[in-house]
Amino acid sequence: SAPDIPFEIQSVFFTPGKVNLTGTVEYLGYSGEFNITGAPYLENGRLRVKVNSITIGGQSLPGEAYTELENQINALFKEFFTGYDIQSVVVEEGQMRLEAIPW
Repeated sequence: SAPDIPFEIQSVFFTPGKVNLTGTVEYLGYSGEFNITGAPYLENGRLRVKVNSITIGGQSLPGEAYTELENQINALFKEFFTGYDIQSVVVEEGQMRLEAIPW
């Protein structure tokens, strides 16, 4: 099962090459509204994300928080797409398209 995620996602939107998440969080002593921007990519048939920025309550989080959050998001992707090899991912204005092959 997925790890406990310390945030509640309220909206997801897509811009070319990026996924943007907003919501509320309590993480590493920070709490408030968050905005996370990341770039999806493929690694060995798995969808993953590279976090580019994290702000909570308008303040940027330190870089060490990025890796932990990436690990949690990627664990969710792994669970959600179990049984599929992701062949491509394209993020455009308003949408993310995946091509996947079931095992």
